[in-house]
Amino acid sequence: MIKSEMSQIVDIRTIPDAGKTFDLTATPVQLTAIARRLKLVGLKNLTAHVHVKGHTQVKVTGRFEADVTYQCVVTLDAFDSHVSGTFETVFEKDAPDEVELDLDMAAEDTEPLTGDQLDIGEYVIQQLALALDPFPKKNKELIFSYKDEGFDEEEIPNPFEKLKALKN
Repeated sequence: MIKSEMSQIVDIRTIPDAGKTFDLTATPVQLTAIARRLKLVGLKNLTAHVHVKGHTQVKVTGRFEADVTYQCVVTLDAFDSHVSGTFETVFEKDAPDEVELDLDMAAEDTEPLTGDQLDIGEYVIQQLALALDPFPKKNKELIFSYKDEGFDEEEIPNPFEKLKALKN
């Protein structure tokens, strides 16, 4: 098991039948390491509320919130944004690594679980990574427009005119 920046190991053998709830808050050192891993300018906070239930099939549900600092892909300016999300996944103990493709979109996600330990801190980081904007823009309305000053669009010959001439 890889050591996570915000590791919170849960031994599933100790989970009561009703399940157990965990509240996670990343420390400043963890925030810096997570931001570096996710290639963010900064990460001001990351909190999660996670409920774990089950022993053979472990259901993990919860929500997270984070305040991130992105770098705009257009202007390269840094800007702050709030990211939040919910998640629900079933970890199946001794599940085969190769699973048949199941196209039932309503079915729950199932992940393999080897051993009796689950790192819910790492799982929260993965959920945050999935929720991040892959192309963050400081100004969502920012659109490029480019016009070459020495180029007149009316001078462009229509390429289909030559084809039309061949047809006749």
